[in-house]
Amino acid sequence: MNIKYLFILLINIVYSQSRKIVICDSELNTPIANVSIDFKNGYGVYSNEKGCVNYNILPEQFLISHLSYNDSLFNKNDVKDTIFLKSKNISLDEIYVIRQKSKTKFKEKAKKVKNHGDFTKTIFPSVGLELCFLINNEEHKNSLLKSISIPFITKSFELKEGKQKLIQKDFKNLIAINIYSSKNYKPFKCLSEFSFTKIIDSKFNDNSFTVSFLKELSIPLEGLFVSIKFMGKVDENNKLIIELPYKEIQYKDEIKKISQNLMPLIPLIEIEEVSSFLRYEFSESKDWLPITDYNFKIKNQDSIRKNLGIDIGYKIIYTD
Repeated sequence: MNIKYLFILLINIVYSQSRKIVICDSELNTPIANVSIDFKNGYGVYSNEKGCVNYNILPEQFLISHLSYNDSLFNKNDVKDTIFLKSKNISLDEIYVIRQKSKTKFKEKAKKVKNHGDFTKTIFPSVGLELCFLINNEEHKNSLLKSISIPFITKSFELKEGKQKLIQKDFKNLIAINIYSSKNYKPFKCLSEFSFTKIIDSKFNDNSFTVSFLKELSIPLEGLFVSIKFMGKVDENNKLIIELPYKEIQYKDEIKKISQNLMPLIPLIEIEEVSSFLRYEFSESKDWLPITDYNFKIKNQDSIRKNLGIDIGYKIIYTD
């Protein structure tokens, strides 16, 4: 092979592997973090804090979406170095009052987070999984949400030396926190002005992590929903790692995609009334679904679908 041709080929390969696409606001020309890039095959990734995504992991066609911008479908071959998104005209038809300084004396009520510690009765997250929890008003005249706590389990099976072994698994992930209005006791509209991101790290959490709100959020009579969405792992500098969310393996005569699951596991409990929901951002359906099954399949385990939920904790303040 011609040496010059080989050199050019190697340069092109290195460039394609390191090439970044930046997603920007079309008016402000500023990068947009946490943009959803849907591969249209049940998988996807998010842009990092600089609005970047790796060009080489993109499929031939992908859908870009964000709460504050219009959805756009792109062909990979048509994309250059920058993608511009047009912002939406968002109308706020529901008002959630943030508590201002006042002389009113509030009482505090707390529910302790609970964790059964059984890794077989869990759901394991993957990039794009969003879990949503109902926060009731508790029948108080003025009720405000301060924080929620989510239980987790860090032990799971892993194949080592040909055997399944139960091991401790550390994690460091970026999650998005969203607030949804409640309609018929299901998540309805996302109140994007209250959305933010948080890093959860097993080094600083034991068996649960807490999400605190900078300003207490008023809980309407019908309640509201708080969600956590798993966006991926972060590195030692707390930067989102953008990588393929699946592995490809050869199975008989075809190549299958196997999801790259994240830690930690989220423990599930049986409940009477449905108050926890899930959805996968990159699935064909964006509907909220009740949680009805564990991810682990244990031999002789009851296969009847159940109402499952997450035994979260929370702190509210209120006046009678």
